Amino acid sequence: MMQMIKKTVCGAFFVLCAAFASAQEDAIALPDVTTVVSGGALTAGKDSVPDYSPITPTTETARVDLPQVADVPDAPAPAPVVTDDETAFRLGGGIATLFPLGSDVLAYKLGFAGVWELPFWRTIVRELEWGASAHVFLGGCAGKDDYAGGFDGELSAGVYLRIPMSDVIFLQPSVEFGFSLINADSTTCFDPQFLFACSARFVPPQIADGALDFAVTPVFQLMPISDNAVCTLGIRLGAVYSFRK
Repeated sequence: MMQMIKKTVCGAFFVLCAAFASAQEDAIALPDVTTVVSGGALTAGKDSVPDYSPITPTTETARVDLPQVADVPDAPAPAPVVTDDETAFRLGGGIATLFPLGSDVLAYKLGFAGVWELPFWRTIVRELEWGASAHVFLGGCAGKDDYAGGFDGELSAGVYLRIPMSDVIFLQPSVEFGFSLINADSTTCFDPQFLFACSARFVPPQIADGALDFAVTPVFQLMPISDNAVCTLGIRLGAVYSFRK
């Protein structure tokens, strides 16, 4: 019995020794780390760090996959801004009529109206254009009752606001102040006047590249201190050409 126990113990000892020897053969051997003391600082030896180059990607083979970003819709294009360089001034003319209300002298005025528009600031907020305009009216007037007809001349200037209603239609209200010179029945009158107008402007792009616009303008004229006419209603029909720089 004792002999059997001894054999068993010896067999187990030999098995453990064989397993330990086999494990020693499969273990990963790390290089010895050596340090060199130089000037009070520790410096690692040449082979202290293992060589990882076989598993490290090079610059030629390295690749980084970036995450996919969802498509972002394009931002809307900014609204066009009208600048001073686009239009120097507008010049045009047409036919104008003025029919007095409650006048004992003048039945009507009919003649040629010229217009000169000079924008004074053109960097427009929300496409609204402010400008200045001057009008010249030269024509004749007919008398009432025993009064004979005569000559009528008017000069006025004021400000306007140009409002786009569509790509080709604009609304342009204006306020003007000026003077009227009337010669009727051998009598000459020179009176101040106020004009309130609102133009409907049509700008066809196929005509003169959009530089020519046609206007229909109702006009209300007020002459507060005139003996000849208190107020008149009329209309202007014409076209205006924009001279570009």
